[in-house]
Amino acid sequence: MTSNAQIVLDSIEIIWNKGELERIPEFYTEEFISHQGGYGIWPWPPGRAGVSQIVTSMRTAFPDYLEEPAIVFSEGDMVIVRQTISGTHTGDTVLPATGKQMSVVDMMICRLRDGKLHEQWGLSDFYSMLIQLGLMEPLV
Repeated sequence: MTSNAQIVLDSIEIIWNKGELERIPEFYTEEFISHQGGYGIWPWPPGRAGVSQIVTSMRTAFPDYLEEPAIVFSEGDMVIVRQTISGTHTGDTVLPATGKQMSVVDMMICRLRDGKLHEQWGLSDFYSMLIQLGLMEPLV
């Protein structure tokens, strides 16, 4: 039996890093919901279609998009991941392409049901991303 932590790590590698969208049903329930939102930048629709939409948008904006988990905690049906997200912003999506690289911290808490991601809460450092992409000036 695969551990919940391994399921989350495999979903990161296969869906997010490799972009194998046809495999989303292996990792996400049909009712999947992300409470991460996108702070108005990348709104996250529910369900597997929402996962596909967000992955497609991110991998279009950042063709070399990469999530690198650094810390993983797992207890019962919950998995917590702290990771680094990086990529080069060469694709136009919700933000105009800048050609610049970004590397930011991302935290997510996942709840699994029947061996699949069912719910997620997260927080990405969009402030640092916008500064690195030259789309915002530091406030300090």
